[in-house]
Amino acid sequence: MKKLRISVATFLSAVAMMVMIVGMYLTPNRTRWWRHWWARLTVWLSGAKVTIDASPDPKAQLFVINHRNLLDIVLLEAVLPGTLDPCWIAKKEIAKIPIFGRILDAPKMLVIDRENRREIVKLLKNAAVPLAKGRPLMIFPEGTRNKGDGLLTFKAGAKMLAEKHQLLVQPVVIQGSDTGGGPIHIRYLPAINPKSDPQWYTTLEEQMRSAYDAPPAEA
Repeated sequence: MKKLRISVATFLSAVAMMVMIVGMYLTPNRTRWWRHWWARLTVWLSGAKVTIDASPDPKAQLFVINHRNLLDIVLLEAVLPGTLDPCWIAKKEIAKIPIFGRILDAPKMLVIDRENRREIVKLLKNAAVPLAKGRPLMIFPEGTRNKGDGLLTFKAGAKMLAEKHQLLVQPVVIQGSDTGGGPIHIRYLPAINPKSDPQWYTTLEEQMRSAYDAPPAEA
């Protein structure tokens, strides 16, 4: 019965994704509405119990998130206010996935080739476009999905973005997204202003690592 429920949920989410993609191309001014609708439906279909600790800073311009599962993106798209239009910084491998990769095109997400060092210069320049439209940037500082314990060492991309554009940074820690339908906990840590501490990125990584290792408040 459990396998049947998972199969049905996966099928319905896939159908909804197709509807979302078509909807985004037909109504490009409502791409966030479609993503928010699909994400909330997908989380509901997954049956996961999601708890949230604190709230994101309304002035935050760069969300820094740990990464263990593709569901992490769906979760943030679902729980963030529908009025907030996040711009994800995604690796080009995702953009190449048939059908799913189209999710990046219509909302004009930023795509980067991690193997090309010159891409970071391009990213720093292109990031100004969504920021000018009031869209917060969303980045996984680990650079890839972490399948081990704890958090991976953070890459420099998030640090360079924050300092280049003087962005208020919102750390987000997600626990349980890789447990396959189990409880998921989203924790917003206090926002950090890079100008307030020369070692802010080291502090950010330490705080996120500690928060990830700590049990959820409800536990």
